[in-house]
Amino acid sequence: MAKKKQIILTHDELIQLAKKEHAPYWVYTSPTVAPVGVGPAGSLFSLDPKFLEKTWLFVRVDLSDPSSRKLFEIALEWHRRYSMFPCSVLLIIHPRFEYYLKAKTIEEILDHFSTRIPTVIDHELGFARLTGAKLGAHINIVQKGAIIKTIPIGKVELSEMQAVERELQKSLRLTDPGLSLPFVFEPEDPAFFKTTVSSIDISETEKVKAMGLNLSGKWNIEANRITTQDSTASITFNIPKNSTPLGLMICAEPIDPKSLGAAFILEVNGTAPTDSMLGSEARYDEVQNAICTFKQPGSFIVLKNLVQGRHDTVTMKIPLAGNKPIAIYGFRFFS
Repeated sequence: MAKKKQIILTHDELIQLAKKEHAPYWVYTSPTVAPVGVGPAGSLFSLDPKFLEKTWLFVRVDLSDPSSRKLFEIALEWHRRYSMFPCSVLLIIHPRFEYYLKAKTIEEILDHFSTRIPTVIDHELGFARLTGAKLGAHINIVQKGAIIKTIPIGKVELSEMQAVERELQKSLRLTDPGLSLPFVFEPEDPAFFKTTVSSIDISETEKVKAMGLNLSGKWNIEANRITTQDSTASITFNIPKNSTPLGLMICAEPIDPKSLGAAFILEVNGTAPTDSMLGSEARYDEVQNAICTFKQPGSFIVLKNLVQGRHDTVTMKIPLAGNKPIAIYGFRFFS
């Protein structure tokens, strides 16, 4: 029996094949680079000659984490400040939940900020393995296709972000010592930065138990989410103890694409929260229920100023679940 002839691809054919394979996970641009290998033995495989001509800032973010989301907003600011120089920011999305694997979801989040920044979803965690990043926030400075600086992010705070920007400026001046660059970024709002106090995914059984999660009505409990189509369903859980007021982010998804979204109502200690407690993605409806409505999956900041001793429990009611079923993936408390 004759052996099949081995097909040897040219360099250009390999690039086109790689671009086709990675295209579903890139937003606003065609694939520019691909991670190959693990750690120091790995490398970045250029899929576009322009990739090698610039200094790149790789910013890895977890959009389900409040502090990492602030890093995401800073990355957008860096993109605006440095796109006029031979420098680009590549936003690398850690897909904490499966809905972050969808380019459409990421594009709609980015559209909200009116900034088209090159973005890639790290769908196989290849960038994480190559850079040695933990699954949370991480930054790399890249020149001539090689990682020259790795900056793990602890707390996303002003001094740390300014240190990253100074490292970027130092890298840009390696090739142009007299380059005139902007002053490092300093937000006008002193409360710009957020610190995640407690991060609880539905898959983390012990954490879920510790928060006193109580389900009422009919729920389907899956490995990494809970879902309901029951309009009488609700969830109650405890607010963690903390010395400073807390905010609440809820990670959720409408699970019927024909339903045009989903919604939940929020109560604190059994009553509607005051206006000063409403997060940026909640509002009052016509009967003064505090409600969060959404058409696409995401992580929604729904409450703030939860004070220990005054506020003990949060209840989520899902009155529209009969027509608009919902999935809950996790909860984040932040200060």
